[in-house]
Amino acid sequence: MGKSFRLRAADVEPVYRLVEECRELWADADAWQRHLVRGACRLTGTAVGQYNEQCITPDLQSTQILDETFEGEWRDETARACMIRMYRNHANRATFFPRCMRLAGRAIGGLEATALRRDLRPDDEWYRSFVFNEYRLPGHFDDAIISFGYNRPRGVVVMLATNHDVSDPAPTPRGAAVLALLMRQIAPLVGTSLATRAQHGAHSLSPRLRQTLDRLLAGDSEKQAAQKLNLHPTTVHDYVGELFRRFGVDSRGELMAYFISRRPRAMRDGQPTTAPQSRRARRLPAPRPGA
Repeated sequence: MGKSFRLRAADVEPVYRLVEECRELWADADAWQRHLVRGACRLTGTAVGQYNEQCITPDLQSTQILDETFEGEWRDETARACMIRMYRNHANRATFFPRCMRLAGRAIGGLEATALRRDLRPDDEWYRSFVFNEYRLPGHFDDAIISFGYNRPRGVVVMLATNHDVSDPAPTPRGAAVLALLMRQIAPLVGTSLATRAQHGAHSLSPRLRQTLDRLLAGDSEKQAAQKLNLHPTTVHDYVGELFRRFGVDSRGELMAYFISRRPRAMRDGQPTTAPQSRRARRLPAPRPGA
């Protein structure tokens, strides 16, 4: 990387700040992923970004998308629809983006895996390609920066990409270096410090359950939570029981410990773990007066 593209403190500090902001949102997969993508767009001066987690076969011929988030400032709904349609029409990205899969293979091998679009596909080929003319051009998107990282404990490839609107400045090696640094920090945290949608978290809760959880984590009793949420104590008591069931815990202390520890725990078969049937999570006793 040339000297003019080496990252300065002004480039590095916002990256680490963004990572810490994501860690603060760790229990809500929806929230930290959206925040990550929006932050990546801001750092690289782009309109729209994309995050996903995927399992790729060793031969790089097939991939399964486990989770995916699109976020940013779309020019209009047509632009958004074009991009979403591209990915929905080509669920196996390995056959549609073979060069991206080769880049992902570098990440699996522990190598740097961040590239500008033109590093993967030269302009003369790109502007004649099906992907550009069928999807990117109608959606007003041109260039991109793509970065892959490997989450070794889970065997999952993490991808972060910024997609440039035709009115955005062209992506630069400095932008690629910023995204590469961000990926190096984020990829190891996914599923270990940052909850995925397949793990216990706040992302799957209804608004009322989320509000009840927030009150419990703030130290309120069920009665205090009921007063602040303007709900009947019995209703809050039922919500607490549902929270115990969803998080697979037997007590409020265990629920608090899960969020204090900040170590996401997977759900069984993609479903919330049910706590042992003989314990409190099965059926909470009726709330006592003043509880």
